[in-house]
Parts: sequence; C-alpha cells; structure tokens
Amino acid sequence: MFPAISAMGKISKISGDEYASRFKHPALRKVIGYMPPDSSATTLLFTLATLAVGDGGYPEGGTALTVPFMHDTYDFWKRAKDEGRYEAEKQSLAEQICRAVCTKYPQAEGKIEVIDIATPLTYERYTGAYHGSWMGIMSKGDKQTQYPGYLDSIKGVYFAGHRMTSPGGMPVALLSGRNAAQMVCKQFDTVLLAASNYQ
Repeated sequence: MFPAISAMGKISKISGDEYASRFKHPALRKVIGYMPPDSSATTLLFTLATLAVGDGGYPEGGTALTVPFMHDTYDFWKRAKDEGRYEAEKQSLAEQICRAVCTKYPQAEGKIEVIDIATPLTYERYTGAYHGSWMGIMSKGDKQTQYPGYLDSIKGVYFAGHRMTSPGGMPVALLSGRNAAQMVCKQFDTVLLAASNYQ
C-alpha cells in the first residue's frame, strides 16, 4: 500500500462517478457507480487494494459485506447514546440493512449469521479520533494535503497519525509512524532495529 500513497493525489481529484465512467463493461460501471456521487475514487481503490492482496478479513467459505455510510452522523449517534436509545438505533439499522440485502439477494434470507454496527462513537471509543473519524475528509478536486511530521519551533516534537496525509486511514498512520521513528533516530544518531533483532 505504501508505494501507492503518492499516486493517491491524482486519484483523489476524481469522483466515483467519473472513475466509473472510465470502464467499458456496464457491470463494472454499475458496481462502481454505487459509491456516493461526491465521494473521491480513493474510497473504492482502498477497498479493492485490500481485497486484491487477500487479507480483507472475510470468512473462509462465507461472505462478508461492509456498508459504509459516508456522512457525518456523529451528532445523531451521540444524542442517541445520551438519550439511552443507542443500542435500539443500532439494532434498527442492522434490521434495515438485513432487509435491504435480502430484498436484493433473496438467497441470503435466513443465512446472515452476524451483523455488527460500528458508529462514529465506536471509532471514538477505540481510537480517540475526533468525532470518530476513521479517515480524513477529502472531496473531489481537493489537493492532497500532507502535514509536516515535526515542529521547527520545538526540537524533538514529532507527529504521526491517520490524518497526517489525506485521505488518511491506517496506511497513513503506519507510514507517518515510521517517518517519526526515523526522525527520532536521526536526532539521536542511532539505528532503529527490527523486532526480530531483539530475540
């Protein structure tokens, strides 16, 4: 994934609709066209990259479906939690998704074994991310933003995290963490050893 990060700037400038229109096969255009029309094509490409390397976390002999809702719903879920209806709202959403899946794919009726709803509050609780954001915000036409991993004004302060470079997410967190470790090594004139060297 790391070698592809530099190419993301180009891809982030086109919408899902524009990306879909580049394919000749109508089935591909239709599937890709299910993305929110104003979302960046990078959303789809991250998903396809995960699937292509075979580590998408899907169950052997089964199927997994991820349904992202790409809008800011933090206030809704926070209010539901405060009012004591958080679990009921999650259950209601789960039932709606199951109904939609079974309407589209009748063969799934009675075969859905597990459904889990992760809300912005879930991400906030596990990661501490502001309003549970699991990626940075990037719209069509936005330039790729990259924040410096250090401060010129305060020596020895380095930054790493999932929002250091758009579109963000786990690959950015890993890359910026590696960069911060390299800057620390340079500051202290040392070499970072791999974990296997400590055994």
